Amino acid sequence: MRRFITIAFAVLFTASAALAQNIRLGERIPTIDIDATMGTHLDHIETEYVCLVFIHSSSRPCIEALEEFAVVADDIKQQMSVVLITPERHDDEKELLARFVDDNTSVAFDRDYKTFNAFGINFAPFGVIYDTKRCRAQWFGSIQQLDTATLWQITQQRQIKK
Repeated sequence: MRRFITIAFAVLFTASAALAQNIRLGERIPTIDIDATMGTHLDHIETEYVCLVFIHSSSRPCIEALEEFAVVADDIKQQMSVVLITPERHDDEKELLARFVDDNTSVAFDRDYKTFNAFGINFAPFGVIYDTKRCRAQWFGSIQQLDTATLWQITQQRQIKK
C-alpha cells in the first residue's frame, strides 16, 4: 500500500510540474522583467541566440552545473549569449556571480521572481534558449542535459532553413 501511495504522489507531482510549464517550443517567450544586470544588458545582446539560465547562487548543485555548462557554452559563444537569472539581490551574491560574467555571459537579478514566475520556473538550474529575432523558444530544460552537439544543432538550425 505504501508503494502505491508513493507512486501516486510521484505521478501527481510530475503531472503538476508539467502543467506548470509556461513555455512551449516555437512559441514566443514570456516577458523578461529584471531589476539589474552585471555585464551586457539583454537589450544590447547581438548574438542570434540567448540561453537564459535560471539559478540560485546559494545552491551548490546550481553552481557546479553552471561551471560545467560554461565550458560547453564557450564552444558556441559566437552564436549564443548566456544570461544567468537569479532571484537574489544585486549586492548579496555579487562576488560569486561576478566570476561568470564575461563578454558573452551576463547576470540578471529578478528580485521579485517576476521572470521566474512568467516562465513557470520551479527548480534550478533550468535553461531556456531562444532566438533573438523572433523571441521564440528553441529549447528548454535542465542545463545538465545540454552538450556541445545539442547546442550546435539548435544554433545551426536557422542557418539550414535559410
